[in-house]
Amino acid sequence: AIALERGEPTMTYFQAVGFRVQALARLGDVDRARREGAGAMRRAAESGAPQAIPAIKVAMMVADLQAGDLDAAEDRARSLLEMTPLHTRALARETLAHIALLGDDLTAAGREASELAAIAASGGSARQGALAELLVGSVAVRSGEPERGLGCLHVALRTCAELELERDAAEALGELALAAALGGARERPARLLAAAVAASERLECPPTPLMEKRLRDVAAQVDGGVDSNGWRAAWSQGEGLALGEAIDYAGRGRGPRDRPAAGWESLTPIEAQVARLAAEGLTNPQIAARVFVSRGTVKLHLSNVYRKLEVANRVELARVTR
Repeated sequence: AIALERGEPTMTYFQAVGFRVQALARLGDVDRARREGAGAMRRAAESGAPQAIPAIKVAMMVADLQAGDLDAAEDRARSLLEMTPLHTRALARETLAHIALLGDDLTAAGREASELAAIAASGGSARQGALAELLVGSVAVRSGEPERGLGCLHVALRTCAELELERDAAEALGELALAAALGGARERPARLLAAAVAASERLECPPTPLMEKRLRDVAAQVDGGVDSNGWRAAWSQGEGLALGEAIDYAGRGRGPRDRPAAGWESLTPIEAQVARLAAEGLTNPQIAARVFVSRGTVKLHLSNVYRKLEVANRVELARVTR
């Protein structure tokens, strides 16, 4: 803020402008972002500070991608691949992968994902590693390798959740929605996609071009279409999920296959979610509505929870629930 207020053509100033341009783009004000970025590029050149240009170019790349100007975004990304900073090359690879996915070029997307994974391994960045898993999973799902793809997507989602990367977690949920749709599900894709869009909206971020493509691709896969009553009801349910609840829902049926026989670690994701809701005082009908199962299924899950945690009732459950 101080650098921007002074307006001095220092490296700090141009870095601050770059962050501002990226923020404007991610918040949806792409026209303003591109205007300010172009002005900063001119000023950097005129002030004899060429070392500042890459920071502005990265921001402009983000703005071009968000604006849907894929040619401009690709040109900037490729010009950044020879830069020394790992994070700059990582952003360029991520952008090129997104452009490839938007064009359904799965070979190119897979290549860029592999390059990003190598950068993540070299620099030890957990976020870059998660984004690489997300991209690898996206390519696998779209290439007809659902099991491999789902494994990568769930790793990405868990890491994003642990690092509190909400925008990236929303992208992972969107990809899981597409995977569910390609697998023939009807209501699950709607819930996951609605939760992803709602999470982005809470961050005041409009859907990325890739998220918009997912919306179209999911709509093309869902039997009965997005105008059916079932889709609309499931979408409404997904919109009401907090991000953590959506992540729990996405994780159903996943996780270690070698769980212990007893204790908290023995619970499946859905059992753990039911346990937490019951410990909070929700009734079986309320839990059923929250996790989208029947009341009888809730009763069965609670029975398993009591047995695995060695408790007799909800009062005891509340004492041991994490």
